[in-house]
Amino acid sequence: MHNLFSTPVDCVTIIPTAEQFNKTDAFLTRIFDDSQENNWALETGKSTGQHGLDIHDCPEMFWLIDQALVHVREYWNALGYRKPLDIIPDSSWANVHKHLQLTGEHAHCGGFKKSHISTVYYFKKPDNSGHIEFVDPLEYIHRMTPVHEFSERVGTYNEFKTNQFDFVLFPSWLKHRTQVNNSTEDRVAISINFIGLF
Repeated sequence: MHNLFSTPVDCVTIIPTAEQFNKTDAFLTRIFDDSQENNWALETGKSTGQHGLDIHDCPEMFWLIDQALVHVREYWNALGYRKPLDIIPDSSWANVHKHLQLTGEHAHCGGFKKSHISTVYYFKKPDNSGHIEFVDPLEYIHRMTPVHEFSERVGTYNEFKTNQFDFVLFPSWLKHRTQVNNSTEDRVAISINFIGLF
């Protein structure tokens, strides 16, 4: 038995220094304080995306971008993508989810920006704050098979468990969403898209 056509999703841990964490936290908090809930894309919480998609250009984010690029290059090679002249961050934003807030289903390879590799960094992730879920790329095929009575939970979404400071990498075409934050503390996730230059 061979399980063909798998979709590699990777996860590494990037731990900031106390100074890096505090500077980034203050930076994001300033933007969140100037944002509205349920005002950006499929967010029920607040997003810096409301103000732009370029937080990777801000000095408070350089420590994360520098470390992320090392893992993005390794992941690029693992996917078998052809060698680019360079790989750069193309767009980035952060979301904060309070109790019972979430992000709806979406992908990152269309719309305003096109990217090749998408990532999410869990800057703050308290216990019981929910995980990311990826949509099975063959979901529409499974709906046409008699394997079982199809249900959303069984056939569509695959939970990918994460902890604070986890950095998740996946192909930008892979649809995903977040689970509800059932914690009373904030969950803060930083999304960064990367594109290869040819």
